[in-house]
Amino acid sequence: MPTYLLTNRGTPADKTLEAARKTHNQAFAASEALARSLGDLSHTVYVPAHHAGTTTNEILILDVWNSVDGLNRFLAHLRTEGQAKGQASPLFSQRDAMIWSLAEGFHNYHFQAPYGKNDRILALVRGAVPSRAEAQAIHNDFMEKNVSKARAAGTLSHEAYFAFTPPGKAESLELLALDVWMDASGMAAYYQDAEEQGGFQRLFAEAPSVSTWISPAGEWAER
Repeated sequence: MPTYLLTNRGTPADKTLEAARKTHNQAFAASEALARSLGDLSHTVYVPAHHAGTTTNEILILDVWNSVDGLNRFLAHLRTEGQAKGQASPLFSQRDAMIWSLAEGFHNYHFQAPYGKNDRILALVRGAVPSRAEAQAIHNDFMEKNVSKARAAGTLSHEAYFAFTPPGKAESLELLALDVWMDASGMAAYYQDAEEQGGFQRLFAEAPSVSTWISPAGEWAER
């Protein structure tokens, strides 16, 4: 079954993380039923991994949908609602919202977490590739050779996406790799080794954007 990833990354409109949490939870409660009815399967919130304290300059929200038509209808509803209130988003002062679809033919993996390994660190690697075919060959070769090393370092999952391309449009070359880890130090060592092997340099046309994220403190509405 095809699924689609919606990423919302941006600067919170509120000055404190607690205020942003309340704004988020209110917006979530107001739109949850509609989102579910249109195909929203999951909703999770993250802040930068280096975040500390009561403020943050960024928030990342991930939603997984099983219908791109439902997703577009939901986004249209939010735009109409925002225009009526004179605001683009109650949560963000500025943001980058993108729809992604799984990269066909790219190796993904998901592992079970051992008991007691409760840390979750999300890593995003995003950038343009020279071509989909070339990127697929480089990506899959690297994954096959390094999956055991990644697992030993604490990986839980790896997924590759391309920016969603509407029918009739040229295929996007913007690739997003989304990794989930249970060990921050193992993750850092693995990525350093991957960079030294030239994995990133060979895969992307230019240096990609790399960021790491963790769950924020407090009770954020998720599903």
